[in-house]
Amino acid sequence: MHDNVVKVRTSWTATGSARKGQDVIQQKFSRALAFAAVAATAAVGLAACGSDDSGTAGDDETIAVTLITKNTSNPFFVAMGEGAEKAG
Repeated sequence: MHDNVVKVRTSWTATGSARKGQDVIQQKFSRALAFAAVAATAAVGLAACGSDDSGTAGDDETIAVTLITKNTSNPFFVAMGEGAEKAG
């Protein structure tokens, strides 16, 4: 076969240069991912602040609210129900 071919066997340890290269790549990826997450959060927050909808009901809209009390024997919930009925 090939008489002049020399086989070299190498082994990398956990502290070898290959592992250090992977750590650098992983660190850069983590930073990029964190930056992307912060940027996405900021973009969503700014988009929500720029809404034209004032969030109030118009003249022809009716808003209904439902009150569900935990029980009818607790004086707190009884008073809450009576207050809701008075409010209409």
